[in-house]
Amino acid sequence: ATLPSTTAATAPATAQKAASNHSSIGNSGELDPKSLFQYLVQTLQVSPEQSAALKDSRFVAKEMDECLKKSLSVLKELSTRLTQCGEDLEIEFNNIRSILTPSQAAKFLVWVANNNACMHMLNELWKKTYSQSSINNDG
Repeated sequence: ATLPSTTAATAPATAQKAASNHSSIGNSGELDPKSLFQYLVQTLQVSPEQSAALKDSRFVAKEMDECLKKSLSVLKELSTRLTQCGEDLEIEFNNIRSILTPSQAAKFLVWVANNNACMHMLNELWKKTYSQSSINNDG
């Protein structure tokens, strides 16, 4: 079966027809997925086999949408934790800078960056501090 061609002139009319179908719009102003799917099947003139395959794709898309929502939630939590860690690190470096002279502070920063053992120690301290605060916040 050939699909009807959609031109720039007919595309807005098709979209308007879909939007004006009040039975597909729920109380919240969102389109009803079932009505929208039926409209899509009719517009595309798909076979029953194609319709079934598209319906299966819809369920996969719904699962993927749930995974995306969870991922965004985890990303938001990660962003919050990283922001807090950055702020805490800035506070600690400000404390160190208030104790040291400017040249001593500069030497300290260079020394920390060039000293692998120091970086390892700071990373381990960081992990211990923030994994413990994570346990305290979660529990």
